[in-house]
Amino acid sequence: MPTRQQSFFEKYPEYYETILETLQSGINIVDPEGKILFVNKTYCNMHGFNETELIGNSIAKILPDEDPKAGLINFKKIVRKKIKKSFVVKSFNRKKDGALFPVILAWNYLLKNEKLIGMVTVVQDITEMTETKAELEKSKIAVKELREKLQQHEYLEYMMGDSITIKETHRAVEKVANTDFSVMISGETGTGKEIIAKAIHSFSDRNAQPLISVDCGAIPDTLIESELFGHLKGAFTGADRTKEGAFQKANRGTIFLDEITNLSVDMQKKLLRVLETKEVQKIGSQKKEKLDFRIISASNENIENLVNKGNFRKDLFFRLNEFFIRVPTLHERKEDIPILTQRFIGEICQKLNMPPKHITEAALNDLIAYEWPGNVRELRNSLKRAIVISEQKIIPEHFEFLGKKQKNVKQERLDLTSYQMIDLKKLSQQYSDNFEKKIIRDCLINFQNNKSKTARFLQIDYKTLLAKIKKYGIDSR
Repeated sequence: MPTRQQSFFEKYPEYYETILETLQSGINIVDPEGKILFVNKTYCNMHGFNETELIGNSIAKILPDEDPKAGLINFKKIVRKKIKKSFVVKSFNRKKDGALFPVILAWNYLLKNEKLIGMVTVVQDITEMTETKAELEKSKIAVKELREKLQQHEYLEYMMGDSITIKETHRAVEKVANTDFSVMISGETGTGKEIIAKAIHSFSDRNAQPLISVDCGAIPDTLIESELFGHLKGAFTGADRTKEGAFQKANRGTIFLDEITNLSVDMQKKLLRVLETKEVQKIGSQKKEKLDFRIISASNENIENLVNKGNFRKDLFFRLNEFFIRVPTLHERKEDIPILTQRFIGEICQKLNMPPKHITEAALNDLIAYEWPGNVRELRNSLKRAIVISEQKIIPEHFEFLGKKQKNVKQERLDLTSYQMIDLKKLSQQYSDNFEKKIIRDCLINFQNNKSKTARFLQIDYKTLLAKIKKYGIDSR
């Protein structure tokens, strides 16, 4: 029984062409050899041809293949498959001027008494759709980059504060992060140099690869080469296995050398060679490994002064200092103390499994008034102590120890009223010993009782430091 559509077209066959010409999609009909039998106006306009240029000619004219013959062979293979199910694919067609444009093709086979007589193809030009999609993808990328930039801002503000002074450091981090420049970070102990190094790595294109940190001040001179460059099994006494060095571990990522001024002159020379060649040689090996890494270094000393004194290689300094970042002291940016205080209280309470504690305005004012010679690290440690000894609120009394420390820093006038005569040599020695004891104790506190680092900082050998610790009865546990 004929369908309504069949009945209509049998009754009005003259309307076939009208309907085909009305469609906004291009239509072509070809025979099994690829000769064009019919095209509608939309198809002609789409490809830039008129009807007479296409009818009776090969479909190869509009195929995307550079070689028309090869294109026609491939087309005939598709036609001869005689797959009854219609297909829809994305492809390209060629215009009269040779330009390719994106299309969606839907085709079906024309059969008469099971014999293939041709193929009909419906063509939709998707140039505008493709361009719109490309613009949308660009917009998505731009939005993603903006979101990442905002997240970077938020991260730096959360970690370091939002004062005008520290924002200069934020901007420097954001500018250098996506370059491959070597970065030198300078700042006093406890200012947050490692946070800056981590931020640079996290915001860079290397963030999927490791950041390897090495504290050059905490490793004895006899071990630092092995720590940095690795060694082979049996390379020296105690080398019972082959070990990868920090540079090998940082391959395709970032290596952060903290307190780099503690490196000996000999190690400075070896490091310079690695930076120049990007090649590392394990101790005991004859083979050099080509590596790809970015280097960030840091120091709490004025490296330029050390260079001028001949204590640090000038050529190495220039290699490390392609971009310089100075981290301000906490004393220079006291506006950040409230933000940092709230952050530290939250982190410390969470780590100690304590409910969040509130700091009173008076206690916060005392923190702002303090000089903070130990910078952010001292602030955190002070809050840790206050949290442990406080109940629900943190009040000024929980920071009384800071007042004593600040008072002790001030120079005291010598009281001579208790003396009838003075043994200058003996008294000078007494004051000298007290002063030396204070310096050693303060250095141990600053370096978290790291004796190797303290000895190196004071420019005395390790055994001498141990002897003085024993002499003065300093608690260095």
